[in-house]
Amino acid sequence: MRCAVLNRSDNIPFTASFATVVAERVFDFLCLLALISFSFLLEYDRFIKFFEETVFSKDSASKESSLIPYIFLGIGVSGLLIFFLFKKQFLSVPILKKIYDFVVSLFVQAVNSFRLLKKKKGFVLHTVLIWLGYYLSTYIVFFALPYTAHLDMLAGLVILIVGGLGMSAPASGGIGPFHIMVAGALTLFYGLTNNDGVAYAFVLHTSQLISILVIGGACAFWSLYLGKKKTT
Repeated sequence: MRCAVLNRSDNIPFTASFATVVAERVFDFLCLLALISFSFLLEYDRFIKFFEETVFSKDSASKESSLIPYIFLGIGVSGLLIFFLFKKQFLSVPILKKIYDFVVSLFVQAVNSFRLLKKKKGFVLHTVLIWLGYYLSTYIVFFALPYTAHLDMLAGLVILIVGGLGMSAPASGGIGPFHIMVAGALTLFYGLTNNDGVAYAFVLHTSQLISILVIGGACAFWSLYLGKKKTT
C-alpha cells in the first residue's frame, strides 16, 4: 500500500520503494532478536522458572536444569556448524535451496538499500525511536489497569517482545494471536489471571488500533488530496 501511494504521489518506482520496505523489515527483525536476547539476560530467572514449571516437572527439576539454556545454545550452534559444513548437500534439496535463496536475497536487498541511503543516521535514529514508541505504549498502558499497575519496566520489555511476535503472526492486525500471547505471558511470568491478561491485551491492542485508524485514515485522505493536486 505504501509503495503504491509513493508511486502515485512522487512517481517513485514500485521496486525501489519495495526495497526500502524490505530493509526496514530486516532491521526490525534484527532489533527484535536483540531485544529478545536482552530480555532473556535481564529476566533470566523468570525464563528458567518458566521452563522448570512447564517443560519439566517440579519433581525432576534439579541442578541439571540450570544447564538447559546452554544445551539449547549448543544445539543451535551445532546446527549452524553442520549446515555450513554440509551446505552443498542441504542446498541440493529444492525446497531448502528456495528458502535459503529467499532469505539471502532479502538480506542482500536490505544491505544494498541501507548502503544507498543518503541519511543512514536518520534511518537508524527513526528505527530506534519507533521501537522506543512501541515500548512506551506497552509500558504506559500498565497503569491503565489496577492489576498491571505494579509491573516494572522489564515486564514492559517482555510484553513488547511477546506482543511483537503476536503481531507478526499471519492474522489481520494481529487480532487473536496478539491477545493470546500477551495474556499468556502475563499469566505465566507475572501471575495474573487469564481474564486480567486478556483485558490488558485488549486495551493495549485497541488503543493502538484506534490510533492507526484515526491517524492513518487522515493521512490516507491527505495523500489522495496531494495526488489529485499534483495531477491537476
